[in-house]
Amino acid sequence: GGGNFLFNVGSDRDGLIPAQARVILQQVGEWLGRNGEAIYKSQRANVGWVNFGMLTVKGTTMYLLVDRWDGSDMTLGRITGTARSARLLATGTPVQMRQDGPRIFLTGLPENAPDIPYSVIAIEFEEVPRHSSGPSTLNPTYAWFDPEVGIV
Repeated sequence: GGGNFLFNVGSDRDGLIPAQARVILQQVGEWLGRNGEAIYKSQRANVGWVNFGMLTVKGTTMYLLVDRWDGSDMTLGRITGTARSARLLATGTPVQMRQDGPRIFLTGLPENAPDIPYSVIAIEFEEVPRHSSGPSTLNPTYAWFDPEVGIV
């Protein structure tokens, strides 16, 4: 499955878009200008549990759309495939990365979110990334319940 953007914007009685809505639409357009690669012609990435935002995939690139930025280190798990590189999508700034089996460790990230409402990290793989078994989290301090193994 995919998704869509739904904008609840209507015109006023004169047929004009209200000023506040125009500002928001402008901001959305600017964000898409920086990060649209993670949205347009992409699909939802089904690679495990996430509690930081969303994942999309297009070809061999997986996009982490992070709305809960927790500092300079992040870990992502439950992924098969060999990750080659990572970068902040909006700026192209390389992200330090290492992979240990199904886990990918991102380090040296900015302490604060570099973009709002979602900061996007693009991870390039040698092949299409797939779901793997085992725990998955962006920040190891978060926990969730997996019916097969209990609290992870």
